[in-house]
Formats: sequence, structure tokens, C-alpha cells
Amino acid sequence: MNKRLSTVTITTKNGPLVINEADHDPDTHTLADDAPVVEPTPVVEPTPVVEPTPVVEPTPVVEPTPVVEPTPVVEPSTAPEYKVQQDGNKHFVYLNNEKVSGVKGIAAKGYATGSDAWAAIMALNTSA
Repeated sequence: MNKRLSTVTITTKNGPLVINEADHDPDTHTLADDAPVVEPTPVVEPTPVVEPTPVVEPTPVVEPTPVVEPTPVVEPSTAPEYKVQQDGNKHFVYLNNEKVSGVKGIAAKGYATGSDAWAAIMALNTSA
């Protein structure tokens, strides 16, 4: 915070003027009549406001969650593992890591895109 400085009142052609006491030069300035050196009023620091302590609500008691027995793992039926692999600019369907040939619905010459190859695989799975 800024500290207030002592001031004096001097006489000027425009009337009295209040200046800092440190700026007063007795050779240059004339103190105004009945203008004693004015001490600054002391700066009073405001009393800090103490915030009330918040009320802490007690933590509710949580009932333990009942133990749920895990469901037995059912082995899925062995489904064929189809894959699509690119060879050059063609995409071929593989079944269990072997290139599929002679299966109705799968082009032996391959597909232009991987999406087309997967569409053929999906068509096989929906027709079964």
C-alpha cells in the first residue's frame, strides 16, 4: 500500500496549493498564512474478515456391495477366422491363414478394395 507523505500549503498567484513537504523550498515558496505543516492521516489497515469454518457433514455409511458370483465362461463355438490380406493391388480372403479358393461367394481373383472382400465374407456369414 502507498505511504502518505507530509504536505504543506504554499501561496501561488492562483491561490493556495498543497505540495509535498519534501518539495517545499523556503527560498522559492511562501507558506500560506496559518498553514502549518499538515501531517498525513494515518492509514488504517482494514481488519481482515475471518471466514467461519464450514460445517462438515458426516460421511454416510455405505453398505458393502454383495459379492456376485462370476458367470461361467462359455466357450464360443469355433467360428472360422476370416482375414483379408492385400497382395499387390488386390485383396484376397483368407480362412485360417490359407487363401480361400473354390468357395461359392468368394472371388478367386481377389477384390479391388478390402471393403469389398469383407462384404463378401459378411455375405457368407449371413447366408449360413
